[in-house]
Amino acid sequence: MKKCFRGTRLPWVYLYGPACSQYVSELQRNMRTLLVMTSQVAACNRLHPMNERLCRWLKLVHNRLRRDEFPIRQEFMAMMLGVHRPTVSTAAKMLQQAGLIRYSRGQMQILDADGLRNGSCECLELIEKQFERMFDQPFGRDI
Repeated sequence: MKKCFRGTRLPWVYLYGPACSQYVSELQRNMRTLLVMTSQVAACNRLHPMNERLCRWLKLVHNRLRRDEFPIRQEFMAMMLGVHRPTVSTAAKMLQQAGLIRYSRGQMQILDADGLRNGSCECLELIEKQFERMFDQPFGRDI
C-alpha cells in the first residue's frame, strides 16, 4: 500500500518577500536534481541488466529506510524497474541464492548491503551523489 502525503502551502511572504531569491534558487536546485536523477534511472532501466538494476534499487530503498527489513511487493518493484513481475521474481531468486537478500511473501530482508552495492551498476553511485548534492549531506555511504 502506498502512502499519500499532503502538500505544504508557503505563505506569500516567501514568494514575494526579501527571502524570495533564496527559496526560488533552492527550489530550482531541487528540481534540477530530481530531473537528473529521473533521467539517470530511465537510462539505467533501459541499458543495464535486471540483476544490477534490482541491486541498485534495493540499495537505494535500504539507504532511505535505514533498516534491513521492510515490506514490498514484487508488483511494485516491477513497476519501479519497468519490467514484468516474473522478471523481478527471477532476479530476486538470483539475489537470494547469492546471499544478498531474503524475500518471502512481500517481506524483504537485506542480508548483505555491501554485496548489493557491489552488484549494482554504476548508476547507484551517480544517484547517491545527486542525493548528497540535494541534501548537503552524505547519503547511504555508511549504511
